[in-house]
Amino acid sequence: MHNSHVIYKLLQTWTMTVVVAMMLLTGGAIAVAAPVQWSGNGHWYEVISAPGNQAITWTAAESAAVGMGGYLATVTSAEENAFIYSLVDNSSFWNGAPGPWLGGTYDGSTWHWVTGEPFAYTNWYPGEPDHLRNGYPYQQDSLSFYGPGGRTPMWDDNWHGHTAASIAYVVEWSLPEPTDILISSTSVAENQPSGTAVGTLSTTDPDTGNTFTYTLVSGTGDTDNASFTISGITLQTAAAFNYETKSSYSVRIRTTDQVGLWYEKPFTISVLDQQEQPFGILGLSGDTTNGFTVGWTCEAGYSYQLQYSDTLQSGDWHNLGTSRVWSSGDLTMSFTDTTAVGRDKRFYRVVRTVFQ
Repeated sequence: MHNSHVIYKLLQTWTMTVVVAMMLLTGGAIAVAAPVQWSGNGHWYEVISAPGNQAITWTAAESAAVGMGGYLATVTSAEENAFIYSLVDNSSFWNGAPGPWLGGTYDGSTWHWVTGEPFAYTNWYPGEPDHLRNGYPYQQDSLSFYGPGGRTPMWDDNWHGHTAASIAYVVEWSLPEPTDILISSTSVAENQPSGTAVGTLSTTDPDTGNTFTYTLVSGTGDTDNASFTISGITLQTAAAFNYETKSSYSVRIRTTDQVGLWYEKPFTISVLDQQEQPFGILGLSGDTTNGFTVGWTCEAGYSYQLQYSDTLQSGDWHNLGTSRVWSSGDLTMSFTDTTAVGRDKRFYRVVRTVFQ
């Protein structure tokens, strides 16, 4: 926990996208989940495993935490300790008895937190701290979780340079997360090809100089996520829209800063109606020697099937080719009927159906 101490400045040396598992480039450490926020103070926490699950010294862990814009987690209440322990209560973070490093350090007379906060709350394992390492006094000067008989939320002191102790550490960020997502436009014209830009995304964040990535995510308002993509900072369509078929879409977008802190919200994207020529036959050309070509107007959201009849009887209509759906380009279609060669006469019609 950290309120009054000067916040470490973010090192703008890397970016990442929040996913189920991610690689943090600082020191090659591996985080198994995105940062989690604790409601008790609004801070964010993440458990980091050392590369290859090899032991990492307290000094190296603290350096890595600062490199990620945070610090080794500090604990100022039983509630905060319980929350952090819930994140580390997994065998993959423990090297037998030693659990993940925390941000406590001993100067030879007093324990204190790396942020300078008062070291008031404690949760030492019985008999700890003993400030010993192989019988040499004042060597065990750094804090970690400890469970000699199995994982516990209790603490132990260990040497800051120990290379065979903890294999993970907890990073805390007191930096505020993004507070809003903006988009330059929430409408797009109908009948535009897939990949059409809808609007440019931006983020409101109390910290200046941060970088952000944008993703479509599950949650309230994600109904039509599949109809869109995000390229960099641009929301794009993933299909041609038809106002007459569907006039609005709902998507849910997340912005994530380079630390992994995020904010998300839904947007409604409106489809703008465009002036369209009415559906109808454009013309018929050809002859019984070369076949007939039929052309017609079309629009997105419908399928079109050309049919023929030699008698105009109700049961004598047959499909020519397969039905087609217009997606982009000219608002016309045509089909050449080569089966009409040698016929004295032939009749045509185009059947239009709403495409689902």
